[in-house]
Amino acid sequence: MTDKLDGEELLMAVRERLESDTEWVLVLVLDNADNLGLFGVGRSKGTSQKAEGAPSLYNFIPRTAGTVLWASRDEMVAGTLVIDIVLVHSVHRLIQLP
Repeated sequence: MTDKLDGEELLMAVRERLESDTEWVLVLVLDNADNLGLFGVGRSKGTSQKAEGAPSLYNFIPRTAGTVLWASRDEMVAGTLVIDIVLVHSVHRLIQLP
């Protein structure tokens, strides 16, 4: 990769590099992915639409062997961006260590 890449070109170059390397298995964690509009998913209510003309970040998620873990409080992730769904309920109380 060249140092001169920026913006969308850089994101696409990173995606292509991750997809081309078959020496390892990808594990990508997308934490706090609550604004689905950034990933090109519209909503019937609310204001999470992506900015007009802005690229969908979903275009830059690698599509290769491996795992993409989507962590979000928005249940709309299930069925719109994710195919295999494992719902984990929120933790209301954390364990306090002495």
